[in-house]
Amino acid sequence: MIESYTYDATSITIAFSHVARGLKLYKDEESGVTTVSIYLKNGIRQNVNCEIIDDNHIQITGVDTTQIAYFAYGYMTRNDQANLSNSYGVPAIPSKIQLE
Repeated sequence: MIESYTYDATSITIAFSHVARGLKLYKDEESGVTTVSIYLKNGIRQNVNCEIIDDNHIQITGVDTTQIAYFAYGYMTRNDQANLSNSYGVPAIPSKIQLE
């Protein structure tokens, strides 16, 4: 579950709660964290690269946060590509959060 987030001009760092011993990828590890998207203020959705940076944080980098209205994880009709979980293998909950 997303607990909080911070951002600067080019990155968004997302904190998760209930991670047990930490976040992990339970499939497709070579792809990094999948199904992470940004929603631009003009309505366009873009899939973005994301990585686990420590036990309870993931980070989106290389974006212009002044143009982003929302960020999301696994927020799509079919999210079978989602691969983020806690250390016990419980998948992260799909979420869409307004960037304020």
